[in-house]
Amino acid sequence: MGVVYQARDTTLGRTVALKTFGTMAAIAPHEREAFEQRFLSEARISATLDDQHVVAVYDVGRDFESGLLFMALEYVRGETLASALGRGPMPWREAVVITIKVARALQAAHSHHIVHRDIKPANIMISASGEPKIMDFGIAKASAAQLTVAGQVFGTPAYMSPEQASGEEVDGRSDIFSLGAVLYELVTNTRPFEGPTMAATLTKIVRDEPRPASGLVQVPRSLDAVIARALRKSRDARYDSAAHFATDLECVLDGKPPVHATQLGPLETVALSGSQVPRRPTTMPKIVHSTPRSDEVYVVADSSKHGPIRLAVAVALGVILGVGVVLVLQQRTRPEAPAPVPESTARPVPTPTPRPPAPTPIQTPTPTVEPTAEPLSVEASGRAARVSLDLRHPFASGTLRIKVDDRVVFANNISGMPKKVMGVVSGYDGRFGTDFVIPPGEHVIRIEVRSGPTELAESRKVKLRAGETRRLLALAGKNLTLSLE
Repeated sequence: MGVVYQARDTTLGRTVALKTFGTMAAIAPHEREAFEQRFLSEARISATLDDQHVVAVYDVGRDFESGLLFMALEYVRGETLASALGRGPMPWREAVVITIKVARALQAAHSHHIVHRDIKPANIMISASGEPKIMDFGIAKASAAQLTVAGQVFGTPAYMSPEQASGEEVDGRSDIFSLGAVLYELVTNTRPFEGPTMAATLTKIVRDEPRPASGLVQVPRSLDAVIARALRKSRDARYDSAAHFATDLECVLDGKPPVHATQLGPLETVALSGSQVPRRPTTMPKIVHSTPRSDEVYVVADSSKHGPIRLAVAVALGVILGVGVVLVLQQRTRPEAPAPVPESTARPVPTPTPRPPAPTPIQTPTPTVEPTAEPLSVEASGRAARVSLDLRHPFASGTLRIKVDDRVVFANNISGMPKKVMGVVSGYDGRFGTDFVIPPGEHVIRIEVRSGPTELAESRKVKLRAGETRRLLALAGKNLTLSLE
């Protein structure tokens, strides 16, 4: 993208990495202004990221003499993952630990609607203390289809997601794909998608599946499942968040089956812990819920092809258990037989004894079915709707809860950056973004924001079509206002 200098900040007396962008000449004059505005806007937002695993952005602007855009970054002593790979593959545990920390940092960025778009080994620095740091978070929304110089693509094609390689709009799931490709290379020292030419590489990304890492090096099969989920061609089939990606990698470290790798998506059959995971359907699974409770969340039903078999087995077991209970109870109600009398003893004259009453037949009680609300389901031929929440608030810290039809679908902490005037904090500016999927139809979305004694809540009735994506803007101040776009 340009030239990076080791520079000295004479005002604060610190060493910085000063990055200048000399590729502006490659952009057509009529596109230059739009590019600069996107660059400056996203760079300023990137400067608000406060994560120890992201290289800090100190300043951004333009040099008036040369006209070049520049960015002042945190200077990190260490080496990039690309340099470390020159010594061979990493031990898989070390590679997984690094990937977990990078994924957590990406989750923080994605919650602010910031997408990196160029995750690769050369953009992940390992500091002298061994901590990973993501670089180049300030590159604006310049996709591979927009910026080219002498036939080369900005960013590295080998790590691009299929949608990015096709020039489509990208979101955080594109970064998840790229990070999955980086993890694959860290443990195998081989890129999952690489061809003799850029076109061949992009074709492999869109069409081909890489060989499992366990076929090249000795790694757990569960790691294969996690990498495979991150590298799905369809973004809807990948991890829906970098946090879920990190959680599954933590399970692999602990020797446990990954929690999310085989759920909520059209996945291939992968062996985990010696058992076969059933193939997931290509259609969206149904979403059902039971009687409303205060903190109930949506539960996704298992709609795999083994469902009817499992139901039949469950019914059969229920019948067997029920019959067994009846027999045991009947056996216990029978009168005890009299002890046998030895033949050598004299037999007294038998006296008539009343015949014991016949045992009353025991009936298995019929289970009562509690009334349930009408299930929220997605038809097999349809798709769920997606709502993108953009919350803006003036709080230093607080909590956010999202409810759909009185059911909690999301809960998380929120925080704001201090606003300073002449060095004095005059307030806070907080932003938080997240996406959530709900079935199509009419719903009531309720947003609840709490910070100390302040509690704000507002509801909005929405009607969503299958496959529709809507943006919900929430502005918190003295009151909470919601607007659907």
